Amino acid sequence: MKKFMLILPFTLFVASSWPGPAWAEGPPSSATEKLGYAIGYQVGSDFHRDALPLDIDRLLEGLRSALEDTTPRLSAEEMRAALEWLQEQNAAAQKSGADAS
Repeated sequence: MKKFMLILPFTLFVASSWPGPAWAEGPPSSATEKLGYAIGYQVGSDFHRDALPLDIDRLLEGLRSALEDTTPRLSAEEMRAALEWLQEQNAAAQKSGADAS
């Protein structure tokens, strides 16, 4: 969870330069395209490894909303509750893993 919270702001920053479906244009070629892809792949790999229960479309929607400074579709309280839920899920998984050992 801590790693997620550290990566998220950087991911938001990187996604600000994402104009849309660049994958339709072929593989990344410029240094900034390669950097964006490499960071995106690393973050995606981390999320996959941590088995985060994410809806990719909503993740991208949230990134775009934050980067374009539009009104969030969730209140600050709803976002806080979602992140607290994730922390609770992680704590429960760690506890069940510790109980099994």
